[in-house]
Amino acid sequence: MKTHSIMRKRFLIMILFIIISLTTSCVRDSSSGPRAWIDSPRGGATIPAGLPITVVSHAYAREGIAEIVLYVNGEAYQRAAPAEAGAIFSEFGQEWLPTQPGTYSLQIRTYDIKGDTGNPATISVNVAGEAIAEVAAPEVPEEPPTATNTPEISETPSVTPIISDTPTLTATPTETPPQALCPPQVTALQNSNCRSGPGSAYDITGSLNQGNSSTVVGRNNEISWWVIERPGGSGNCWIWAELVELSSNECEIPIVAAPPLPATNTPTPTRTPTHTATTPPQDTTPPPAPAPQNPANGATLSCTSAVTLSWSASSDDSGIANYYIKLEKQISAGNWQSAGGYTSGNTQVDVPVDCGIVYRWAVRAEDNAGNFSNWSAFSQFAVNLN
Repeated sequence: MKTHSIMRKRFLIMILFIIISLTTSCVRDSSSGPRAWIDSPRGGATIPAGLPITVVSHAYAREGIAEIVLYVNGEAYQRAAPAEAGAIFSEFGQEWLPTQPGTYSLQIRTYDIKGDTGNPATISVNVAGEAIAEVAAPEVPEEPPTATNTPEISETPSVTPIISDTPTLTATPTETPPQALCPPQVTALQNSNCRSGPGSAYDITGSLNQGNSSTVVGRNNEISWWVIERPGGSGNCWIWAELVELSSNECEIPIVAAPPLPATNTPTPTRTPTHTATTPPQDTTPPPAPAPQNPANGATLSCTSAVTLSWSASSDDSGIANYYIKLEKQISAGNWQSAGGYTSGNTQVDVPVDCGIVYRWAVRAEDNAGNFSNWSAFSQFAVNLN
């Protein structure tokens, strides 16, 4: 009887050990896949249309995080990689711009370095108000937001992931910023004329082709024209600053006075030598600023590689010689970077763009007397990621 009781106890212990092993294995498998949590905004929150918000999330991947993807209504909106490549746990902040009222589904999906993914974190938010024509950029906080609540894993709340591999930290060398090379150079954004003075009324004395560079030796007081070494010749000439890119803003560049305008021929009358012909007064009145028309201010466009910008025509007594366009792209909230300058003899121009970027642009006119209008107000548009 005693032997039989001992055998029975051993059998029960063995069955219990098998059950515990199977349960532990299942729990570990269910929690080891890539995971994500959305910290802000909260599910069910109401946010205003036309105001950028930051979607704050955390991600975990046992094999190391490769990237996370923010989906809006099931469509990929923005990708982000961890600050430390291959990190196991990381916090993310992705900016989203809701332009229309309605109910939106936001999802964060995590991908590990093996390409595996798990179930996405999903919330719904309500966008209230009317779509506005111009979106004001939000103020940038002095310090990054810090998540105050740590979400719990609802599927397996009693199991904490055990990280068995200890990553080897590799020291990252500190890069020394390059010293500014002075005097700076300008590189042509397109084929550009070089003149004897700062304005189209001056004679063309040379040219700088797209992609070519020349050394800067001076500027005008408004920093709208550069004096450069004449390409392929001796001496200097003037080139419009909107048509070139400056290599460095850290150099002291001397101001050069504009030379006198070229002399105009005054006809000598032959019929009545007692009369002297007078030169009509020079046109010094700038034309009115043109107004951007297309794309409409605040428009959101489908993913494309080029956009046609158009504007209203300006009128002037001496006629319009050219229109000049400057294009900028948003690199972060409130921060803009030049995306190129363009010249057109009519009221439209095609510009290259990238998907997933917010752009703004302005246009000005130049009359045949060399007078420039003021820049128009900036017009803003966004190009979707897909």
